[in-house]
Amino acid sequence: MKPERWRRTLSAWVLGLSLPARYAIAVGVTGIAALLRVAFDPLWGRGLPFITFYPAVMLVAWLGGFGPGIVATLLSATIADYFWMAPALSLTISATGDVLGLLLFVGMGALISVLNEAWRRATVAQSRSEERLRVTLASIGDAVIATDDQGRVTRLNAVAESLTGWTEVDALGRRLEEVFVIITEDSRRPAENPVGRVLREGVIAGLANHTVLVSKDGREIPVDDSAAPILTADGRVAGVVMVFRDVTSRRQAEQERADLVENERAARVKAETAEQRLRIALEAGRMGTWQWTIGTGEVKWSPGLEAIHGYAPGTFAGTFEAFEKEVYPEDRESLRHAISEALEQRRDHQVEYRIVRADGAVRWVEGRGQLFCDADGRPERMVGVCSDITERKQAEERFRLAIDAAPTAMIMVDQHGTIVLVNALTESLLGYARHELIGQPVDQLVPVRFRHAHPQYRSSFFDELRRRPMGAGRELYARRKDDSEVPVEIGLSPFRTADGVFVLAAVTDITARQQAEHAERAAKRQAEEANRAKDQFLAIVSHELRTPLNAIVGWADMLRKGMVPESRRERAAETIFANAKRQAQLIDELLDISRILSGKLVLERTAIHLRSAVHAAAEAVQPSADAKRIAIAVEADSTIGLFYADPTRLQQILGNLLSNAAKYSEPGTQITVAGEAAGGEVVLSVTNVGPEIPPEELPRLFDRFYRTPASERGGTRGIGLGLYIARGLVEAHGGRIWVESGTGGVTTFRFTLPASASGDGRGS
Repeated sequence: MKPERWRRTLSAWVLGLSLPARYAIAVGVTGIAALLRVAFDPLWGRGLPFITFYPAVMLVAWLGGFGPGIVATLLSATIADYFWMAPALSLTISATGDVLGLLLFVGMGALISVLNEAWRRATVAQSRSEERLRVTLASIGDAVIATDDQGRVTRLNAVAESLTGWTEVDALGRRLEEVFVIITEDSRRPAENPVGRVLREGVIAGLANHTVLVSKDGREIPVDDSAAPILTADGRVAGVVMVFRDVTSRRQAEQERADLVENERAARVKAETAEQRLRIALEAGRMGTWQWTIGTGEVKWSPGLEAIHGYAPGTFAGTFEAFEKEVYPEDRESLRHAISEALEQRRDHQVEYRIVRADGAVRWVEGRGQLFCDADGRPERMVGVCSDITERKQAEERFRLAIDAAPTAMIMVDQHGTIVLVNALTESLLGYARHELIGQPVDQLVPVRFRHAHPQYRSSFFDELRRRPMGAGRELYARRKDDSEVPVEIGLSPFRTADGVFVLAAVTDITARQQAEHAERAAKRQAEEANRAKDQFLAIVSHELRTPLNAIVGWADMLRKGMVPESRRERAAETIFANAKRQAQLIDELLDISRILSGKLVLERTAIHLRSAVHAAAEAVQPSADAKRIAIAVEADSTIGLFYADPTRLQQILGNLLSNAAKYSEPGTQITVAGEAAGGEVVLSVTNVGPEIPPEELPRLFDRFYRTPASERGGTRGIGLGLYIARGLVEAHGGRIWVESGTGGVTTFRFTLPASASGDGRGS
């Protein structure tokens, strides 16, 4: 069975289902979906509760329409809630995400049901229209063949079957050249098929004179024809209708009665005019025809058109002014404009507008008109059709309201990528007004860096139409009106209508979800870093505490056992004292770190002299400096008076910086300690000459436990806490500390302290 006939048969079966059968299907399909979901429990557990119910709702809505679709949606939601949403085996829901998922499923089920109900009604209307068309074609005395825009046969009437020898069943879907085989009578060569010209140029075309039709059984029949384009509402050629007849008798009459040639020509013109009017009526569903004589203003309506307007046959006044009075007041100006443009541009027109019937009812109609001009090219008359499209408009309005009520941004585009519908959430998400998006290419909502690839993605989607998420495995972003970007998740749902293929895109802003994911990853990195820092801390502290403790225990044990000679007892005591002092200093440093991290560091501020504080710190480090022949020079500004700081902590800051400088200075060099007043602050610096520090290492010098690779390689002792504590103490005073490294290994540590008594901590 051919695909088109199969489609019609299937549609007829679906539309023929009784109401009880449709509801029985709803219950049965929902039950099957539930059993399938149970079968997948070992794989999915309680995740994806609706995965088998979405297809079930779609199938039920297609087979049964709105009511069964709603029944399937509610049954599916209840079953999924009871079995797969926490708490299990209960109709209550504990998780907000499950509530939102359930609401989304019910909303999408209702939307699918509404759309399928609209399809059912449109299909019923189409079936009735096709039946009227079939009856019309069967009653026509001429042969009629219709094709699609590819030149494939879509319809034959009985006369065409008789002349071509093809039945409509066998001819459907075949190229017209296979069914309508014509040759030139004189040359016996294939004649040009007029349908090809109509499809190429979109104009009315006819056969050349003396054309012969070769039927399937070999008969040769002289014919003539008229082929005209079938135009869509947007002016696109959707196919061709060809009317032809057996002119054997006419050919004989031409030879026998030359005196009747003129009458025959007039009859042909009259027949062609009738064919044109018939074509327009067929295209519009033969709802009602009209003719307007432009010069006189006379308007003729068919009985069908009078019925649309609520008139009894023959009661319409028959003037253009009377017609305008029938038009809804707000639509009159747009209708006048459309007709005026058609007259000025010498073209046909198509317009949708409202009318007010004689009984006061307001209806939507679609008017199509074809312009005919006289021999001088002046508009002479218009002939057209008018059909009642109220139900279609109501269906479109219901669809628009359903889209507008959707819980996410919705964008509908046609097969050319043009936006035809958006909802209010789209305006809110992207910052555009609705009228700024309708009629625009959807590519403009794609960020510029991705835009070049989007047409290819769109084309591949239309090549394989199915419902699916967009950009699987890729991060998607939408471009707002202000050129900013928003991360989104997009679901694509294609559907076919009489006007072509459309795609409905559900666009969800995932900014919050993405931020949460980023925050989660950042927290994970911080936790991992904290674990590494903890492990490093434990390793370093255990080593640094154990080293002096081993020395203390070793010497103490030797003294206890009398294993140390008298001459070495003083050295043993000094070693024990030095290591105990070192261990106490390490413990103090660890306590300082704890106070800094917990914010419990207390400062005892008092007025101090800069030079005395600097000299005190220098004297404490002098022994270690003397060991390396390093001089300590103090260049504190003598004009600096008293300033407020914790003297113990200030000496600790200077001591850490000087100790660090002495540790890494080259033997025989000089350490310079300087201080000056600058803008309400005291700026102190410690400069030494030692190994060069790469620029990338400078920011890390104040980190806990950080030691430069040079110090690691040189074997310099230390655990990397001195500079970290110095920074904490400076910042506790309300100051700041930094390091500068110059050429030749010159390194300077600078820090500031407020000159006044205000600041963090406790002053005295």
